[in-house]
Amino acid sequence: MKFNNTKLGVTIELPPILQRDLEAYYRAVREFDVADPLVVEAWRASIEAARSVGWLNGTEDVGLWEPRMVRFYAECITEALTEATAIPKD
Repeated sequence: MKFNNTKLGVTIELPPILQRDLEAYYRAVREFDVADPLVVEAWRASIEAARSVGWLNGTEDVGLWEPRMVRFYAECITEALTEATAIPKD
């Protein structure tokens, strides 16, 4: 799944999500102990978890990113997860 934001100057491409990856992703998110998915810490946890399962590359410290970039990445990950787990309507 590909995401683009021209104003931020970023394109993100996430691979197809498999069940094993989904399980590993959520295990990694739990390690951050973030209970409320609306807080800014959850954005970083989402990115770090996506990196840990190989969905995103990079080693730079997410804490040094602009918050809008962190939010964009996290929202892209959330959208990909939502699409991967959606049940098609008949």
